[in-house]
Formats: sequence, C-alpha cells, structure tokens
Amino acid sequence: MTAEDTAAAPAPLRKRLPSDLFGGWEVGLLVFMVLLYLLATWINPKFFGSGDALQSVLRDAARFGVMAVGMSFVIVNKDLDLSVGSIYGLTATVFSITYSTSYADGSLLSAVFWSLTVGLLVGAVNGTLVTYLKVPAFIATLTMLFIGRGFVTGLSGGKTISFLEKADADPWFFALGQTNALGFNNQILIFGAFALVGAIVLSRTRWGYETFATGGNEMAAGYAGIRTNWVRMRAYLISALCATTAGMMAVAQDRGISAQYGQGLELIVIASVIVGGASILGGRGRVFGSAIGAIMIVLIDKVLREGVPITRTMVVGGVERQVNAVAQLPPGAVPAFLGLILILAVLMEPYVIRTKLPQRLWARLRGLPLPRVSDEGGVAIEGAQTRGTRATARPRVTGFAAFFRRRDAAAILLAIGLWLVGFALRPDYWAGIDNGFNLLLAFTEIAILGIGLTFVIANADIDLSVGAVLALAGSTAAFCMKNLGLDPWSSVVIAFFAGTFAGMINGWLVTVFKLPAFVATLGMFYMARGVSAWLVAGRQLSEFPAEFNLLGRKLIEFLRTWNIVPPQGVFFDIASALSVQTIIMLTMALIAG
Repeated sequence: MTAEDTAAAPAPLRKRLPSDLFGGWEVGLLVFMVLLYLLATWINPKFFGSGDALQSVLRDAARFGVMAVGMSFVIVNKDLDLSVGSIYGLTATVFSITYSTSYADGSLLSAVFWSLTVGLLVGAVNGTLVTYLKVPAFIATLTMLFIGRGFVTGLSGGKTISFLEKADADPWFFALGQTNALGFNNQILIFGAFALVGAIVLSRTRWGYETFATGGNEMAAGYAGIRTNWVRMRAYLISALCATTAGMMAVAQDRGISAQYGQGLELIVIASVIVGGASILGGRGRVFGSAIGAIMIVLIDKVLREGVPITRTMVVGGVERQVNAVAQLPPGAVPAFLGLILILAVLMEPYVIRTKLPQRLWARLRGLPLPRVSDEGGVAIEGAQTRGTRATARPRVTGFAAFFRRRDAAAILLAIGLWLVGFALRPDYWAGIDNGFNLLLAFTEIAILGIGLTFVIANADIDLSVGAVLALAGSTAAFCMKNLGLDPWSSVVIAFFAGTFAGMINGWLVTVFKLPAFVATLGMFYMARGVSAWLVAGRQLSEFPAEFNLLGRKLIEFLRTWNIVPPQGVFFDIASALSVQTIIMLTMALIAG
C-alpha cells in the first residue's frame, strides 16, 4: 500500500449506540445517578451498600418506566396524557373485581381480557376527543382522569380488594410481580423489554418517523401525506396499553388493589419523560431517556427517604444506652427536591448543553479557542407551534342571541337546570337558603383559584401549581401562628407573600427562562407541596385565634364582633347563611371580571 493510499484510507469507525437511541443527555443522567448512588452508599452503607438497594430501585421504577415508554410517544407527538394514573388504577380495579372470589370470581384470562379492553377503550376515547373532536389534550385527558377515578372508587366501593389465596392457582401470571431464581424481580425484565421495543419503534420504524414529524410540525406532516390524526390516536393507544400493563404488574405484585391505586402517577410519569430529555413542545425525545428518568426519580426518592444511620444516647433508669436510629429529612423534602430537579433538568439543555458551557469554560481556562455552539444533540424546549385557537370574524349580536353565543351559556343553563331538578326531587333541601349558600361555600376555594387561573389560560398558558400554592399559603399562615406565635394579620400577610412569591417564580421561569408553562408549574407543584408538608410536619394544626377564624365563619358572626346585630328579617336570614369566604370570592370575581 502506498503512502497516498494510506492517507486516503478512512479512519476506522468507533462502534457506539446511534444518537436516535441513546445520546449525551442519557449519559449525563447515568453519570449523575452513579454519583448519587455512590454518595448514598457513603452516607448509608447498610442499605445502599447491598445489591438489594439497586434491585429495589429498579423494581419500584419498573411500573413508572413502562408508563413512561407510552408517554414518550404522546409527548413527542406534542400532546399530553393526564389519564394514565386513572387507567392504571381502573384496569387494576377491573381485573380485581373480575378475578376476586368476593366479586365476579372469573378466570384469569377473562380478568386480563376485560382489563385490556377497558384500558384501550379509554385510550381510544382520549384519541377521539383530541384528534377528531378537537378537544385540547389537557382538557380531554384531565376529564378522563376524573372519570377514571370515579369508576375506581365506585367499582371498589372505596375498599381494598384482595385475592391472595386464589392467586396461588395461577402462579404463571402472579410470578410477574415476584422475585425470580436469579434473585431479582420479574418486573425489571418487563420494564427492560418495553423500553427496548419502545426505543426501537420510536427511533427506527415508520411509526416513530411519523410521530416525530407530527410532533415537530403537524401541518407539514399532513402535507407530506402522513395521517396525523391516526398518528396521534395511535400514541394514546400505546400510552393506554403501557398504563394497563403497569396496572397488571402492580396487581401481580400486590395480589389485590386499594381505592387509591394510581393517584398522582400521571405527574410522576410526565416528570420522568421530561427529565429524560423529551420536549414538552413535541418533536424531540428518546424512550431510553424516559426510562432512565423514571429510574432517577425513584433513586432520588430512595436516597432522600432512607436517611442517615446515627447513634443516639438515651438514659433509661439512670443508665446511658446507645440506640441505633436514622436521621431523616423533614416530611415534604422529597417532593420539593424532585420539583427542583425537574426544573434544573430542563434548564440544563438551553443554558448548559446547547451553549457548551463546560467545554467553553475548560477552553477558556486553557487559553484555547472557544468551541462552536450548535444545536446538535440537544433536547429542545421551544418548537414550532402549529395548533391553537383561531379567531374568526363574527357579526355583532345583541340581546338573548348574544348570551347564547357565549361559551359559558351552556354551563349557566346546566346549573339552573340541575337546581330545578334538585328542587323537584327534594324541595325541602333546595328551597332553603342555607343549603344554597353552603354549596357556594363548599366550592369557594375552587372558584377563587379559577379566577386567577382564568387570566393564565386566557394568556395561552397553564398553571398546575395552584392547588399546591394554596396548601403552601395555608400551611405558612398556620406555621406562623402556631409555631412562631405571630398575630393573625401578620401571618396572613406572610402567607400572602409566600404564595405570591411562588407565582413570581412561575412567571419568571416562563417569561425570562422561556420554560414551557406546563414544566415550570409542574416543578412548582412539587416544590410548593413539599414545602407545605415540611412546615406542618405531618401534623394537623388547629385552634387558631378567633379573629383569624372569622374569615371562615358566617357573616352574622363577623358582624357581631363589631357589635352590629341586624334585626330579624330577610337580611338577618341571609347574614346567618352567607359565609365571609363567599363574600370575598364574589368581590374578587367582580373586580377580576
């Protein structure tokens, strides 16, 4: 071979996983998890120093990971599926009532059949609502979440359903949730199989190419001949299938279900996919990243919950004794940390990875030219938006016709109709003003949250943190009064600023750092919920000062504190039934409107 041939010969290619299957983001997650596990082993060698800890993490992450595989197809498609937790619980409940001797006492195959049928049916309903009826994915799947939870409670009767003895007759199925001869749980094998198949389908098949094209730019995909409606429908069916499988895995392990099965899992699964590198705005993501994201969330949870082994000295009968104990973080620290990790993981891409910040700092320290910044291998948090509402010119209409053209007219008429039906069935209940005002009081908090959320949604954003911020403000006020001994009004002001500060962070992340509102407020949901649990430390704080309690009392009690006693009559009856909270809600609604 001549020197020219040697120079012209190409360099040997290094064998590595294709970037569409596995990339730098997943490597970074793995490095972080290894360092975290080593730190946990150093802090708590008794638990993390054994192989049981790793198997425990993988076993607990298996169901989340299987659900994250299906969610990856939905999110890459620029959609959302908030119903996966309800599908998980509903299919497990259907399996249990079909199989349990206390209910239908059916065969194992019939239980599996009906579970799969119900799960895929919910997925088909989600897809139909989103694709053909054009209902926003958030609204459609949130509706199915509530419907699914209602069926779980109704079918189970709020009770635990168990079939421990009957399960022994079908060991081949229930072995899926047990430890095998090799010493690890079979759910890990199922998780690995789903992750491998899902990764290949999303990255190497026509289904995957169509999913990326639809999520990246649905309009262009349609012009290219892709049936985008079917692609989005298919993603919801895959998500439902994965959630149903996870429900079956849970049943195989527990040999029964409780009425709380699946609650809150949807947000954990979505967080896993986002931490794993997928873009909430569609068109980017990898299944292996989603699977690793699920493992990382479970690992963080394990590390924070296990605590640090310590030795305490106790005096018993005048004799000092050394007692082994565990020092743990306060309640709420885990979800707060998970929310912070979620936000930091998304911020890493545009401000660290895409800008090549570590490489640029290293080159600057060595006095070398700065590397060129490109968008290769990143995980976009911004993308093309081709879906949304469309404003059209409408003729000016007045009078009753204008009312019926309003979108809220149906809700108003439905509320009136329901009241009339209730009055016809129970006039003794619905005729009194007490019950009417009590209904208003029951939904006052939701109505006040809805007032603020109206501005957010009208701004084409979303805020998932409102319930958690409500808990944060309430726990802050309670903590200030009970633990710090502050007066009620100072406590209310501090609580007000705590909630407002959480909203300011949401707005800051969305507007300054350009995070999608779903991701920013999901992170705040976890952080606010965690901090509120941290403040109350699992206790039920009560017995607040009387002047603070007036905010939740009837108007007549509020007036009496100011020595105002209205005479007997209509106003007295209304003041005796109307709550101060309802007045606050109506005032806020009037001003906001």
